[in-house]
Amino acid sequence: MLEDRLLAACDEISERTCLTQKLKDLKGRPIDRAKEFLDKIAMIPQNQQAWQQLKDSQMIRNCIVHTNGYIEASKDKKHINELCKKGLGVSNVGGFLIVEKDYCIRALEAITIYFDHVFDSAGFEPSK
Repeated sequence: MLEDRLLAACDEISERTCLTQKLKDLKGRPIDRAKEFLDKIAMIPQNQQAWQQLKDSQMIRNCIVHTNGYIEASKDKKHINELCKKGLGVSNVGGFLIVEKDYCIRALEAITIYFDHVFDSAGFEPSK
C-alpha cells in the first residue's frame, strides 16, 4: 500500500502542478522513482531520516512477501540484519524475520509524517 499511495501522490502532485515530466517517465524501482520525482521534478525537499524509514519498511515488506520472511534469501539481507540489531521491533529468529507490533506502529507513524510533509510541501490543503 505504501508504494501504491506514494506513486498516486506523485501523480496527483504532477497533475495539480501541471508538471511536464511524469513519474512514469522515470526508470527504476517504484519507490526510488518516486524519490527522484519528488526531489528533482517536483522539487520537494526530502527528509533523509524519514526517507530511510520508508526504505526500511519496504525492505521488511519485500522480505516477508518475496522470501516468506527468510532473511538469507532476501536481496536486502545485510540491511535487514542490521535493522534486527537496532532493537526497532524486528528480529532474526532462526533465520526468519519477526516483526513486532511496536515496529508496525512506528512504521505507520513515520509514513504519516512523511506523507504530511510531502503534501504540505506540495501546497495541498491539510486533511480534516
